[in-house]
Amino acid sequence: MDDDKSAELAQLWEEAVSDYNNKSNRPSAGRWKTMVAPDVDLNKLVEEYERDFSRFRNSHAKFWGVFKTTMTQLRKLGKVAEAGIGLTPFAPATVILQAGLFLVDCGSAVTDTYDSLEDLFKRIRDIADRLDEYSSQGAIDHKLRKVITKLLCTVLDVFGEVETAIKRGRGKEMMRRVVGRENKIQSALDQLDDMVRSEMNLITAKTYATTRRMDEEAEAERSQDRLQRLLCTTAAADNEVFHAGVDSTRIKNSAGWIREEKLFENWIEMEFPVLWILGKPGTGKTYLASWVIQHLRKERAGSGVTCYFYIREGMNTQHTPEVILKTIANQITESYDAYRNIAVAICKDPKSLYGPESIWDSLFVKPFRTDLVAARPLFVVIDGVDEATPENQELLVKMAKNLSDLRLKSRKLPAIQLLLLGRPDLDYNVSKTWRGERRRPNIIYVQPSSTSADVQRFIRQRVDEGIALLKKLRPRDAKRLRREIITRMSDSSEGMFMLAKLMLTEIKDMNKPELILKALERPPQGLEDMFKRVITRLMVVGGFDKDDLNEMIMWVACAKRDLLLGELDLVLKLRDLEQNGIVGLEEELRTRFGSFFSVANPDTNLVANEEEDGISAIDGVGEWAVADDSDSTQWNDIDSVDTTDDDEAAGGSGLESEDEENEDDEDDNVPPEFHVATVKFGHASVGQYFRTAAFHEGIGLDINLAHAHIALTCLLFLTGNIPKRNKRPWREPDLLEYSADHFLDHLIEVNPEALKSLHPTKFSELSFEISVLFRDPACHPRWLRSVSDRAKFLCQLFDQNMLSRLQEYVPGPWAGAEDASEYLFGPFAQSLTKRWLLYIFDGFLLDGVWVVLFLHGYMSTRRHPLQQWTLPPNRPLEHIAESIPPEEIRQMISQCGLEMNRSAHLQLGYTLKRIKTRRHLDAALEEFRQLYAPGQSNSLRYEQSGREAEAWALFELEQYEEAISSASRALELCTSYQAEVKLGLLSLITQANLNLGNHEPAIAASTVAWESMPYASQQALRSLICAHHETGRFNATVELIRPILSQENPRLTAGFLGSLMMDWGHTAEFISIACAKTGELELARDVYMAVAAHSSAVGDGSKRAKANAALAMLYFGFYRDEQTAIEMWESIVKDDPGTWGAVDASFALAALYFTKATNTEAEANASRSWVSKLEELLSRWESLDLSTRRSVQRRIPTEIISALLGRWYAERGEVELARAKIVPLVRLAIRDLTDRDNSNDLDAYSHLAQALLNFGDRKNGEIAYALTKPLQKSKELIDLEKNLGISFNPERSASDREPLAKDETATGPVEPFNFVGCCDGWCGRQDVEYRSFSICEVCVDIEFCDVCLQKQKEGKLLFRVCDPQHPFIEVYPPRGLVSRGPDGYMVRTQDGQSISVHDWLDGISREWSITT
Repeated sequence: MDDDKSAELAQLWEEAVSDYNNKSNRPSAGRWKTMVAPDVDLNKLVEEYERDFSRFRNSHAKFWGVFKTTMTQLRKLGKVAEAGIGLTPFAPATVILQAGLFLVDCGSAVTDTYDSLEDLFKRIRDIADRLDEYSSQGAIDHKLRKVITKLLCTVLDVFGEVETAIKRGRGKEMMRRVVGRENKIQSALDQLDDMVRSEMNLITAKTYATTRRMDEEAEAERSQDRLQRLLCTTAAADNEVFHAGVDSTRIKNSAGWIREEKLFENWIEMEFPVLWILGKPGTGKTYLASWVIQHLRKERAGSGVTCYFYIREGMNTQHTPEVILKTIANQITESYDAYRNIAVAICKDPKSLYGPESIWDSLFVKPFRTDLVAARPLFVVIDGVDEATPENQELLVKMAKNLSDLRLKSRKLPAIQLLLLGRPDLDYNVSKTWRGERRRPNIIYVQPSSTSADVQRFIRQRVDEGIALLKKLRPRDAKRLRREIITRMSDSSEGMFMLAKLMLTEIKDMNKPELILKALERPPQGLEDMFKRVITRLMVVGGFDKDDLNEMIMWVACAKRDLLLGELDLVLKLRDLEQNGIVGLEEELRTRFGSFFSVANPDTNLVANEEEDGISAIDGVGEWAVADDSDSTQWNDIDSVDTTDDDEAAGGSGLESEDEENEDDEDDNVPPEFHVATVKFGHASVGQYFRTAAFHEGIGLDINLAHAHIALTCLLFLTGNIPKRNKRPWREPDLLEYSADHFLDHLIEVNPEALKSLHPTKFSELSFEISVLFRDPACHPRWLRSVSDRAKFLCQLFDQNMLSRLQEYVPGPWAGAEDASEYLFGPFAQSLTKRWLLYIFDGFLLDGVWVVLFLHGYMSTRRHPLQQWTLPPNRPLEHIAESIPPEEIRQMISQCGLEMNRSAHLQLGYTLKRIKTRRHLDAALEEFRQLYAPGQSNSLRYEQSGREAEAWALFELEQYEEAISSASRALELCTSYQAEVKLGLLSLITQANLNLGNHEPAIAASTVAWESMPYASQQALRSLICAHHETGRFNATVELIRPILSQENPRLTAGFLGSLMMDWGHTAEFISIACAKTGELELARDVYMAVAAHSSAVGDGSKRAKANAALAMLYFGFYRDEQTAIEMWESIVKDDPGTWGAVDASFALAALYFTKATNTEAEANASRSWVSKLEELLSRWESLDLSTRRSVQRRIPTEIISALLGRWYAERGEVELARAKIVPLVRLAIRDLTDRDNSNDLDAYSHLAQALLNFGDRKNGEIAYALTKPLQKSKELIDLEKNLGISFNPERSASDREPLAKDETATGPVEPFNFVGCCDGWCGRQDVEYRSFSICEVCVDIEFCDVCLQKQKEGKLLFRVCDPQHPFIEVYPPRGLVSRGPDGYMVRTQDGQSISVHDWLDGISREWSITT
């Protein structure tokens, strides 16, 4: 690189010297001709000239210094004298003075010129440095080269003038000025300045162009990265590789028969959009697909775009419609720029890429409806539709039907042509989907006559290449045998490549013509015969244990999910403990047994059997298996010999234990692929064959026995009776989780009578283990702790058919189903009840509400054995338990025979309290009071627990005075080590007193909580600040936090306050309000800055962001400094992404950006600038990695900001853009409302209301907000308990909440609504005083009561949290939008009808195309 730079600079220097010589009469100096090296020689030349000039100037420095000083003084005197003489009779004398002054000026001009020359040398050094920098970037641009050459030429001109000036000396130079000679030095300097300016201008222009190009390249890279991340680049690359492999092995000129089909020709000409090609397995559909793809690419090279996807059995769970569509879109972007631009825009907002329907619509239907993109129609070929899962098959067929329907309405748009290939089985799905239509689906059936010519070519090629005997025979005999082979195989292949391939494999190694002809006399007849031939070939080759193969077939064929490779390995080891399964299982599955199985490894994307129809390993099975068998035999023999020698050498001692130890080590070293790789059949027809066909050569599957065998294995894991090797538990992945989830699935599929008749031993084993499982209490926790879906478990267990099936296995002395239920489920119920109520904790804690439902199912099967018992889907267990009265729960416990002691009363009370209806809360109080009821032995511990639990139940019943009394008594009974319990009780007393308006007791309790804690407690400080705020004691809050700055209080530090700010969102609000009320805003500012500084010092970005967000809100709300607040919020989002502070900042910025865009709408550029900022904010959150976003998942800033952006588009009539932006929030809300987790319902209804209001659907938005009102109270209570750190209930979970217990009619509430809300005006009014309550439609979580809303609109609030112009929606008082009926809550629709909430949500889901 340095050599190139030297050559470049040398050439530039030579050009400059040449130009200088051509323009100047002065000969160039010899030292100029020396080659200039980068940044060295030119600087050296400058130093020489600088040194020569300094020497010259210094040689008469003293004389010229005195001369200059004298002449300067004379000049001043001369000016004065000239002015004076000019006013006297001696005016002519001024001419002489002017001449003298002229001489003085000439001398000064020479000095200035010399000073300029010295400055010039520094500037030339800068030029040298820049020249080196230019050359280091590679070849210099020709325009810049021209400017540099002129610049160097000017430098040489200056050097020449320097040499001349030195030769003249100062005297002659001064005289030249006297006589008016031109100052060439100054002229050269001016020219040099001009050239430098030209250089800088050119560099500036080039810098701008380069920067712009870099920005464009960076944007292109970002776009490419989005496409790669969102459009399944990996799947696309895998798909291309597979296509290349298929196309390269396709026989030349094969599959051309399709051109003769009229339907295919019409499809090519776009007369209809969807064409199906259906054919039997092995008829060459995949090769046909590759031919069509290549044909389209050739015929439609300039007028269309051809894309494709191959669905393969080994990858069918990964090849979902989403992956297929994204992969095809990826292919389009590679060859069609107009579409690529649209795809990039869509990927910037990937929310439209959720679900196959939205992907199909956004990436295909809409783009190919536009004239720009539709100019090149899209041809899509999808092969192997039958290989997809049934659900995905249905989706693909529906997608094809959708395209057909769209084209029926518009003849040519969307310009998409879809070709799908699969087996004839698809005909049913296709016909069913098109049922009732006047037009029928267009289907081409692959007939044997269609493919016979291609199969014959295939046979000819393989015979010539693979039959070794033909090369050994005489030419005439070989020719005759070849002709006979081709004829017979062509006649018997039935147009199926797969059959021909199998027959070739069978005869290729035969060494006599008679053997070949004999084999061809009985060719395989169809698919079943083909698999029999494969099995026969495997048995002939040998080298494996057929029982291992049968075991694998059994599990893979019957498993309820894809088995992990490690699970299958364990299955084989369990089959025979004396063996060690199959060594190198994965390799064996891919090779020896590759005709049947495929292994999918998501970490490597490796899938076995990627050739057509899942028989790729057949070709090589002979040679590989023989070689392997040989190696295996030698290895076993050597191992046996070595072991014998070692035994003799060691005297037969110690070696056996060492082998066992090594064997144990092998079990510990589990290959990582055992946990991720899955095993399945390589083709659906393989599984179909084994499930229906009889055994062949001892290989096959008895489906009834298989399910019984698997059910028994599951039972052995659940009972703990699974055989172990060396008494060690099996390594993971074991089958315990599979057993817990699917034992009942397998058991229900077994026919007990057939099993007992044909396999009595297996039946007896099943019967024994079932008895153990249900009647041995030790088995129950092992089973339940591994069940993934306990609701499904209950429905299966208490199903009528399951009870009947269990009765057949477990004989008992019962007369009917009721007795059977008691015999089977009674011990199970007793065990669970005892574990629940006696609080047996051994690492597994039962959910009390779930046990209640278990008991309800058990009792229902006893009382009504012929009546089906089930659970409603997707409902929280607490909701379901609401319908079970407390008396019935107690009765069920009694029937289980459990004697209620105080521990049982306490646990039962906790469970009843979780159900949270008034009757269950009252029943919980009864249970808690049993702990200290008269007649009970005196136990202060139980009384304390009972009083504490009673206090909280009373609090939830809003019986605050009684709650205070119970909590006070519990406090008296607390021991010294129960600090957390004391804190919870004091906090309860504080809040109860506040609710009653008893300020002094509330302050006293919170103060005691803070001062009496042996350590700094966030809960105590939180309670104290809250009490001060609600009682208006702002000075107390100020004095409480002031020591933070002086560090006087070791318990209250900046770090501690930062932790409180992180855990309790109102901390900063209450502190800021207190400081504002007392006129000490600077204190709040300094405290937040101290917290931020401390957090930075310890490297805690989350706390720093939270403190800075509070500081920004202080500037925005109290100082009214909007600009500073925006800058701080933007800095938080940029510097601390993914933190809670960034969430707060993002919500504030989103509302501000939206407001400013709306307020500046008259100025298009300004408005668009604010919208761009909103889009950039959204993009920042979308670009965060998944783990970072999960850390703030509860506040979901991405969906909320997107919905606000959608509001902007909706208000301007851009409905589709608005829908695309808002649908993610709708989808999230629907998901949370239809899951079993009820703790998120309040937020979900709020999010749904936000989304609908942003879209302009006010009616449904109001309904969604109305549904939050019954949830609000219990949500506040849950948050209160969580914030106060209550931990007395070991069963307590975040899902606790009160049911929808308040009734509303069409005209209003039956009883007082008892609304609970949090006014962001912090007015201190009680909830019962609110006349109305409203929520901002733009800001996030901003709500006002009627009084504060009016102040907000008038700008009279103490602080600013929202724009006065923002729209608000009134959510209280209720307006009859929601009412309570016997079947739950009802919604009043726009047309006045009442429908269930479930039906209303279904309607919302359909309107937004969301699948629930």
